Amino acid sequence: VFHEGGLGGRSVHSLLVSKDGSLWIGSVGSKSSLFRFVDGKTEVVKGPVDMTYAEIEEMVELEDGTLVMATNGSGILEYKDGNWVIHNRKNRDFLTDRFISLEQSKEGAIWAGTRADGLYHYSNQIWTHFSRGDGFLKCRVDGLALDENDHLFLATHLEEGPLSLIPD
Repeated sequence: VFHEGGLGGRSVHSLLVSKDGSLWIGSVGSKSSLFRFVDGKTEVVKGPVDMTYAEIEEMVELEDGTLVMATNGSGILEYKDGNWVIHNRKNRDFLTDRFISLEQSKEGAIWAGTRADGLYHYSNQIWTHFSRGDGFLKCRVDGLALDENDHLFLATHLEEGPLSLIPD
């Protein structure tokens, strides 16, 4: 059934079941890499940029229903009701557009891990990059997890193993 909606022959990089029960599918390999499976049908959701080479690596849903997507090539994308917001090197001064992990705090802030440039945090419309000056190494952040106290844990390629962000 997924092949009928344009997913045939493509790899799937991420899945999210939204509050409305839709299955969102992040993929790669066409002008759009986002699909929605609902009522037994797969529909293509056209992106704001050419997503031919940008995988949707991970997705989270905000309280208001906005989907936030980490893409490996197009930065961070937000989607709600047909409207898109793009957060990338051109408009947010990111060091990279290659994001591969996301986590959402209890307050709705977003943590975003990159393929090689460390960690970003988004709260109150402001992106903050954690760098060497903050005691954080420039590295790949494959996974993020928050505990019940919103303490952040990071899966990295560093020899130290998982890291924890300790707020000052």
